[in-house]
Amino acid sequence: ARHLFSHMQHALATKLKGRVSLRKGVHDALDDFRWMLDNLASRPTRIAELVPLLSSAEGHHDASGTGAGGIWFPAAHLNPREGYEHKPVIWRLQWPQEIIDRLVTDKNPSGDISNSDLELAGGLLHLDALAQTFDTS
Repeated sequence: ARHLFSHMQHALATKLKGRVSLRKGVHDALDDFRWMLDNLASRPTRIAELVPLLSSAEGHHDASGTGAGGIWFPAAHLNPREGYEHKPVIWRLQWPQEIIDRLVTDKNPSGDISNSDLELAGGLLHLDALAQTFDTS
C-alpha cells in the first residue's frame, strides 16, 4: 500500500480540461483503498491499531553542513546501560572535513552529499545515541 495518494495526486494535478486520467497507478491505489475498506469492515479493529503505545523516549535532532546533534528524554521505565545515569542524553558531532568538502553548496554545486543526506545520517546517529546509553530492547 505504498504511494496510495501520490498516483491520485499526480492524476489530479495533471488533469486536462477538467478530465482526470485514470491510469494503472490510480486504479491500483483505488483497489488498495477498496481492500483496506473490506479489511476494516471484516473484523474488529484492535485498540492498539488506533492508540499508539507509550514512547520509551522523546527526542529531537538536527543536522547542518558542520555537524549534527540531539537530545533524548528517556521514559522512567528505560534502564540506563552500565556507566550511564537516568538523565537526558545530549549528543553532538562535527562532520569530518571530507564530508564537509563533499557537501552541495553555492560554492560547491558539484558536491555529491546533500543536506538531506546529513539529516538522515543525523537521524541514525540520534537513534544510536539512545541505544548506546539505554537498554531499548
